[in-house]
Order: sequence, then C-alpha cells, then structure tokens
Amino acid sequence: MTFRTTLLMAVALCFSVAAFCAWAGGKGSSNADCNAQAAGKSGAEREASMQACMGKSSAAAPSQSPAATSAQQGNKSACQAEAQSRGLTGNERKNFMADCMSNSGGH
Repeated sequence: MTFRTTLLMAVALCFSVAAFCAWAGGKGSSNADCNAQAAGKSGAEREASMQACMGKSSAAAPSQSPAATSAQQGNKSACQAEAQSRGLTGNERKNFMADCMSNSGGH
C-alpha cells in the first residue's frame, strides 16, 4: 500500500468511528449526565428522574403509594443510623442493611 492509500483509509475509519459514536450517543444519556440532572432529588423522585433520563420506562417499575415510600425511607434512615453507630463498613454493612430493611418491612 502506498502512503496515500493508507492515509485515506485512516481518515475514512476516523469518520466512521465518529459517525457511530454520534449515532450511539443519541440512544440514551450517560449515567453522569443523568446524575447531574437528578441532583437535589432523593428517593422515588430521583429514581423516576434517572429512569426517564436513561430512557427506561417508569411503567415497568412497580409504583408505591407516597405513604409506603415515606415509610420505607424512614426505615432505611433508621437502619443507616444503626449501621453508622455500630461502625459497620463493607460487606458487614451491606448484610446488616439487608437484614434490617427486611426485618422492618422495608422492601
């Protein structure tokens, strides 16, 4: 191959990759972009915002009443406070939180 042919092939490849990236980028937002948009939101509101941003249907997620969501958040807060007071980290904290949430009816 000559230098000119190699150069033309490299340029064509670059344009192909750029076109693919532009096409794929339009398919959904990145997680970082969605996190920035959901800043300041929490709980079910944040989850709904993230799902809408990422292009997922919120209809697929089971809906809970505001009272159930509020109770779940209260249970989660209590479990987090207990884990913090015990100084749990890593897998110990993860396992404790799972047990605490299931015992308090948090799921």
